[in-house]
Amino acid sequence: MFRPDGRCSSLWRRSFRHIKRTKKRCASTKGYQSIGSFHSENLADLVKASEDTYTAPTLPFPDDVREVVSSPYSLDLQQWTFLNHGAFGAALTVGTRRAEQWRHYMELQPLRFFDRTLLPHLAYSTRRLSNFIHLPRREEMALIPNVTFGMNSVISSYFREYGKSGHVILWDTSYGSVKKMTHHYGFDAVTEIPFQRLYLDGLAQSSDPEQVFVQALQDCLYQFTASTEPLMILDHVSSNTALTFPIQKLASAIREWNPHAVIVVDGAHGLLAQPLNMDQVFDSGVDFYLSNAHKWLSAPRGAAFLAINKYESRWQNILHPAVYSHGGDADDLLSRFVWDGTRDYAAALSLPVVLDFWEQQDPSHVRDKIRKQLREGIHILAKHWHPDYADDMDQWPGNITLAGLDSTVLSSPMILVKLPFQSDHMYDSSDAKAVQDYLYSKYIEAPIKCINGELYVRVSCHIYNCSDDFVMLAKTIQSFPVVR
Repeated sequence: MFRPDGRCSSLWRRSFRHIKRTKKRCASTKGYQSIGSFHSENLADLVKASEDTYTAPTLPFPDDVREVVSSPYSLDLQQWTFLNHGAFGAALTVGTRRAEQWRHYMELQPLRFFDRTLLPHLAYSTRRLSNFIHLPRREEMALIPNVTFGMNSVISSYFREYGKSGHVILWDTSYGSVKKMTHHYGFDAVTEIPFQRLYLDGLAQSSDPEQVFVQALQDCLYQFTASTEPLMILDHVSSNTALTFPIQKLASAIREWNPHAVIVVDGAHGLLAQPLNMDQVFDSGVDFYLSNAHKWLSAPRGAAFLAINKYESRWQNILHPAVYSHGGDADDLLSRFVWDGTRDYAAALSLPVVLDFWEQQDPSHVRDKIRKQLREGIHILAKHWHPDYADDMDQWPGNITLAGLDSTVLSSPMILVKLPFQSDHMYDSSDAKAVQDYLYSKYIEAPIKCINGELYVRVSCHIYNCSDDFVMLAKTIQSFPVVR
């Protein structure tokens, strides 16, 4: 490149003149508008833009996934009786096909995908999902990989802000990993409401099961003095007990007790399964709501959302993602959480086609259909396992189900049903595992839960389930060798 006399070669001079001309042409254009050095529009502007001014990005490949889909799901339902959708979900075929399209497009030219295509399409997914959950302030929602990521972000940010004055209150029915998070970040500054231990049986006797939740909460709160601004964690639907919490009543009760409490709802089982209206949820006093898209919405795994009430006025200077990267110092919520490193974003990018699928069917109609099939299935189980109570639904609470079958606390697409085993001993988790392993050996996927020494099956129901699934489960359990 350099001649012996120190002068630049002609090649270098030509390159230098080209750079000067290029810089002159670009002098009037804006610099980087998005996070880091991504060559795309500002995410906050894309999310906040009104419907009148916003233009959705076009797909960079043919929109033909609907034309090649022969079945809504890819599940092997010829071999398996699948009654465990509530565990890890099952993805819609249109979602997995769209995710495959995105992965193929990415590998054709990775820089084009990450630098110029990815972020505008993630903004579009955010807009679509916020509309689906009735969140008019789209800037109060961020896409995240899963609820675990979001809960780590919220809990760690809370203790970073409040330090030794912080304290968590959650329920003994809370998800196991959430309990571990609270102790990891807060050490011993954790209080559990003993709902399963002391109040669960009350659901069967109460004419108002929701009030049992409120009473358990109030009994704990009015003895609590550990913190003036505690972090309250509510489940929307508990995992092990499959109970739907009256989150708006509970949030209102917490606000009445302490206006400064921080309220988080772990809604991992909320999206599609519940008629989510985030405007109403926030009005009740909830600060944070998180939900997975891979469960009942049936999106490919790797997409979830975090919605925050009054983000800009209260939480902007407090909340930060568990993985801090390019957008970590951004002001807007989506930019702050959207990038946690180079990973597979295909699940989040497939959300629009998944939402199209459900919106074409009407989500409320889908929920009604699932609810009807689930109740028909539970009646089948009751007739096989509990014939003495099957025809008298007043006898069901406590004998077959945890509460009345039409109770709002059993409004989830998954419900616990007591197994027909009798024993002089309290059952434990090893008994539950033995039964579940037996079901698996018979190609039935359904989790067995040990609750207060009793064995239950947690049956999940989605649009692909039918009455034959419940008949198969009922007969297979009856063939199981007696447990102890």
